[in-house]
Amino acid sequence: MRGSRSISTPTTHSRPRAANDAVLKAMKEIDLPNLHRRDIERLHTASDGQKLEVRGESLIAGRSFKCFGQGQGVFACTFVDERHLLWHSPMISAADREGAYVIDGLMCNDVVRSDIHSTDSHGCNEAAFGLTHLIGFSFAPRIKGVGKQTLSMFRPRNRAGSAD
Repeated sequence: MRGSRSISTPTTHSRPRAANDAVLKAMKEIDLPNLHRRDIERLHTASDGQKLEVRGESLIAGRSFKCFGQGQGVFACTFVDERHLLWHSPMISAADREGAYVIDGLMCNDVVRSDIHSTDSHGCNEAAFGLTHLIGFSFAPRIKGVGKQTLSMFRPRNRAGSAD
């Protein structure tokens, strides 16, 4: 970045979120990240959670025998876009489902505005589908065992069987 565009995070921004927004705004002005975009008109974002074991005392760590056996842990949910810009990464309890945090991640940032959002099976539920539709996002999760799931849609099918 040129000297006139450089940002001084410690002196200019006292809050981490404001500092992150300043970095994201600066990154949006650079052409290199946009080379990763498939469609310049639509921004595709994604979220996923990674399991992290917590060995000490923690306010948000939870027990999950499936993930941590007798231990406790957290999920680090990361929200990135196709330009590889990270804009949200909450730590949630292992007892909570990731799907509850999808809407929070999509709405928490004014710099990165998603058009279509993907997640895995852990990040999708009926509430996320309905809310993303109401607030204007396309929700495209990768659903494990999609053939065994009950599928719903917002637009009725026509007689030929395809969506309008």
